[in-house]
Amino acid sequence: MLHDPNAKTNDRVAWILVQNLHSDPKAAWFEMYETFRSQGQLKANSGLSARGRKNDKPVLHYTLVWHADDKPTAEQMKSAALDSLAVAGP
Repeated sequence: MLHDPNAKTNDRVAWILVQNLHSDPKAAWFEMYETFRSQGQLKANSGLSARGRKNDKPVLHYTLVWHADDKPTAEQMKSAALDSLAVAGP
């Protein structure tokens, strides 16, 4: 795992969880392709500049982040991650 050289800390990620999508591979590919195809509109919708390097290797991912004051256990974070995937659905 790489560490941001500009970070003000040497702390590393304690653990990660990788989980496949609930959708079948054909649907997952379509989701990733649609994100790739819509990158310009997604940037515009979010208020970001359309400049920059174009994404030529599309993937779909997201991250759950807790406030610095929150101190969930690894089990609570895993449960929240899996619950968020269940809510997102196929």
